[in-house]
Amino acid sequence: MKASNMLGEGIIAAVLTFLVINGTDFSTFIHFPSMVFVVGVIVGSLLFKHGTEGLALFIGTTEYERRKEIVKTGVKATFTAGALGFFIGLVQLLSNLSDPTKVGPALAVSLLTVIYSLVIYLIIFLPLPALPDEKTSEIEEKED
Repeated sequence: MKASNMLGEGIIAAVLTFLVINGTDFSTFIHFPSMVFVVGVIVGSLLFKHGTEGLALFIGTTEYERRKEIVKTGVKATFTAGALGFFIGLVQLLSNLSDPTKVGPALAVSLLTVIYSLVIYLIIFLPLPALPDEKTSEIEEKED
């Protein structure tokens, strides 16, 4: 990974952490079922469309062009997971309008799935296409 990629990742992580910590207690942003839902939809989509090669993407064993296809699937799955989670939370919210104490938590679930999917996109899927494949790395090493 290039230094600029790592710097970009660090800036994204620092800004997100700064905003979360300064706004409220960090535990407000932790909702395990929402995390499992988002990650489950992404992993399930990758496995469904690309088999185990979809998960091999994360250890760098796939070719550059194939990796780009897998990343596109991951990006689509990430945003789909966020949208599905949002609407599931919205249904929970609307079904509990008569009890005001349940409206806030339902809205939080709705929004947290969107936040998780966006963070996964920014930190995982955005930089992946920029990673060189093994052949490109070997050529660059020979040129040096």
